Amino acid sequence: MATKNAPESTTAAAAPTTTAPKAKGPAKQPKKEKEEAPKVVAYQITLTHPKPQPGKLLLCQVICAVCPQSETKFVVSGTPAPPQAFHAKVIKCADGTATECAGDDDLTVAVAISAALGLPAYDSTITTLETLCHGFSDAKTADEILPHVVAFNSHLAAGGPWCCGIAPTVWDARLYSVLASNSAFAPNNKNPRTSAWFASIKRLPGLHVAPAPKPKATTQPNNTATTATTSSTASTAPTAAAPQKSLMGSQGQRRLVGVKGETETETEEIAALTGGDSLGSGVVVTRFPPEPSGYLHIGHIKAALLNDYYARHYQGKLLLRFDDTNPSKEKVEYIESIIADLKTVGIVADAISYTSDHFDMLREKAEKLIAEGKAYVDNISREAMKAGRKDGIESPCRNQTVEQNMALWSEMLSGTPEGQKCVLRAKIDMQNPNKVLRDPSLWRCNSTPHHRTGTKYASYPLYDFAIPIVDCVEGVTHALRSSEYHDRNALYYWVPKVLGIRSPIIEDFSRLNFAYVLLSKRKLQWFVDNGIVDGWDDPRFPTVQGLIRRGLSIQAMRAFALSQGGSKSLNLMSMEKLWTTNKKVIDPIVPRYTAVSIEPQPCILTITDAPEAPWAKSQPKHKKNASLGTKMVTYYREVYIEPQDLAELKVGEEVTLMDWGNVIIDSLPATLPPTTPGPTPTPAPTLATPAIRATAHLNPGGSFKKTKKLTWVAAALNENSPLQVTLTEYDHLITVKKLEEGQDFTQFINPVSVQRTVAVGDSNLRLVPRGTQMQLERRGYYVCDQPCIPKGAQGTETPAVLVMTPEGSGKASPFCKISLMF
Repeated sequence: MATKNAPESTTAAAAPTTTAPKAKGPAKQPKKEKEEAPKVVAYQITLTHPKPQPGKLLLCQVICAVCPQSETKFVVSGTPAPPQAFHAKVIKCADGTATECAGDDDLTVAVAISAALGLPAYDSTITTLETLCHGFSDAKTADEILPHVVAFNSHLAAGGPWCCGIAPTVWDARLYSVLASNSAFAPNNKNPRTSAWFASIKRLPGLHVAPAPKPKATTQPNNTATTATTSSTASTAPTAAAPQKSLMGSQGQRRLVGVKGETETETEEIAALTGGDSLGSGVVVTRFPPEPSGYLHIGHIKAALLNDYYARHYQGKLLLRFDDTNPSKEKVEYIESIIADLKTVGIVADAISYTSDHFDMLREKAEKLIAEGKAYVDNISREAMKAGRKDGIESPCRNQTVEQNMALWSEMLSGTPEGQKCVLRAKIDMQNPNKVLRDPSLWRCNSTPHHRTGTKYASYPLYDFAIPIVDCVEGVTHALRSSEYHDRNALYYWVPKVLGIRSPIIEDFSRLNFAYVLLSKRKLQWFVDNGIVDGWDDPRFPTVQGLIRRGLSIQAMRAFALSQGGSKSLNLMSMEKLWTTNKKVIDPIVPRYTAVSIEPQPCILTITDAPEAPWAKSQPKHKKNASLGTKMVTYYREVYIEPQDLAELKVGEEVTLMDWGNVIIDSLPATLPPTTPGPTPTPAPTLATPAIRATAHLNPGGSFKKTKKLTWVAAALNENSPLQVTLTEYDHLITVKKLEEGQDFTQFINPVSVQRTVAVGDSNLRLVPRGTQMQLERRGYYVCDQPCIPKGAQGTETPAVLVMTPEGSGKASPFCKISLMF
């Protein structure tokens, strides 16, 4: 991006806005709190090149600068022309050279330059950096900017020393300019990778940074403020936008208990609870301990992000530990998917471990409890044990001798028929009002081979026994747990206390609960086992892979999860907020295409005075984002239109064909299609199905203001012929907002949770790869689930499958078959 022997150049700086004080009026005004004027400090960065070419703008000479609240500047430096500052948009670029520029859209330029540098315009890296850039610029305080700095630190840890890998790019300079101009940011050793990056970019050869000079405000007679500029190239920065809420919810920013700075009372309470002193050093180790018995869902991601946030905030460590103590449910497939999903959302643990690494040590701890009379082996039935705990009735095995318990323990370890009847129980208090402490189970037999240890062990520790011990051994300082475990916290503290080892500090946070959504892995597994869904990545599932397959962006997922913070408040949330966040992220950056239904049969409008031969014209993929490029739109005298649109037309009516012009309807068929979408007929229609036809003629001078707007797809049979596509909509899997205790979820299964529409799409959809997000005009947002497969030996083309992405508003397109409830 910059070269070692770059000649020096000067920079033109944008001047910040200042407001002159108002003149005193004759009447007294009530006193108001003095509001501090927004501060927007504009920086400009110039990158020079040893051999500038006259008339051409080398990309290594162009840089996106300043905050989004300020006007964006681009600087050209070198000979023969003197340094110039201007607003620019790259229109054409090839071989690393921008040959034509116009406009003033900083995002457009950044994306165009990124593309020219060989970076994908909108892969997960670029969109993550775009989100970070806006987060940095919106933050007004150290607390507000901190979550974004932590996220950036994790991004650098996962991908390399620079924003996009091993070499600096335009994105490094862009983020640097935003951070350098925000007084809320200060490099520190709590986020070492961010600090190292910040220091490294300042040392880049040919990179010159200068703060904007302070302007002198002059007072006008009408009391309006003006800004003085220092040169013809300086511009006035607009007033800063109002502060926005930080990505991390306010409750999530609370200081962890026991870390340096707590009160003396807190210190004493923590020491009494954990059997040790608080963390005066401020070193924090958190852990994310998923059981590898399923795929991660949105609730897991919240927990993982909170653990990652606090570990980075306190310059500590994040451990990823697989709690693999139940071989009946665990698979290597789940372990691999969990690691991949965490990486997808930008979480890379400092270390990975398994509870199975500690099985021998845990067995020794269990035997210690037996020897000390603090645990016993119980062989009564499961039903009797459950009833005894409920009613506070002691088991006959509770007062067995140590020798008797050790003999039964040996049977458990060997997995004998007698041992398989037994359970190791803690000997605590059968009258405790907290029923968790009524002699809970600690160890049980399981003959299923373990995915790591095979048949070495015949019995395994339970979660409540293993987790506090392994937390202690692996150096965990803070155990973040969802509030559903709150009643079990007492047991978490009891285990290390009786063993005489250190206990980490528990931090509770609320579990995510969504209306119409199941988060229980056991219940989700039921849907998979019964073939109701395609698998753990089914778009109806709240899993990371399911949500991504439905069109949820990584930025929206992270932003939503972090916005919940560490709050302990329990409430039933709506998925509406998640999808609304997603719409804000994808709307500016996804291309626009067209598809219209051909159910119950195709509807063709013939424009009688249009040319008989098809023709094509280039149109932008996004009218407000030229950086997405263009598409070729085919025009023809015969066009497919929506059956519902045809049903509502009248002879003599003037309508607008979008991106073409106005036509006047001349004739309509005797039998019109339904005005609302219905089930797909059997057999399903195809492009070869006979069409319902209407006619119209062009009206070039017609007004667009009050006409109906119709989407259309040319019915031309040439190299740009349309293709058949399947539009898929998903509903909730259950029909009730919330399952009450004791209710059987299988009684509330949605009988129709998926609907499909056979449609015809414009030819551009033929080249769309899987995972591409888009907006279909007048239909909504979609993501390509299965791309179109070209014609094979049989001469047939496999239709593309597009999955609808909810918008969060609850208002569905009139062409949709499902109205999603939130």
